[in-house]
Amino acid sequence: MIAWDEIQGQLAKMLGSRLFARCARLQRFLQFTVARALAGDAECLKEYTLAIEVFDRPQSYDPRLDSVVRVEARRLRRKLQAYYRGDGSRDRVRINYPKGSYVPVFEPLVIRDEAQSRIGVAVLPFVNMSPDPSLDYCCDRRIDQCAQYSGKPQRSGAHFGLPIQRRIHGRP
Repeated sequence: MIAWDEIQGQLAKMLGSRLFARCARLQRFLQFTVARALAGDAECLKEYTLAIEVFDRPQSYDPRLDSVVRVEARRLRRKLQAYYRGDGSRDRVRINYPKGSYVPVFEPLVIRDEAQSRIGVAVLPFVNMSPDPSLDYCCDRRIDQCAQYSGKPQRSGAHFGLPIQRRIHGRP
């Protein structure tokens, strides 16, 4: 679970970013929906309520005639995607709005460094256990097949036994 103050900090950071700085309507949308969600009042985040409270529409607002809330929600989702691809790419908390909903979802971001995110496979050398040394080629062939199925060994993170390593690196 994400702490309330972390969410508030994330919201403040987003509102101060260059992407949201000149978007007063989206700022109001974010502030209102996040505040209501944190107050446990998410069930009130409906199109009609947002039109009146955030976009200053009259009580006679009709969503069939005025799509301001849907249009601004779509704009907000696009801005959030751009923000998290750029300035917010390493933010610890993400605020998102699932399509069809005006209720924000707060998600923690797990940041892994590149060394942690690489997955490697070790293929140990096959050993000819038979008394006939002329069958050593079978072991080499199996390692070659493993290398072939894993893609390019140098880029895949796979590490192969001695015969393939010799050929890849030009050693005898």
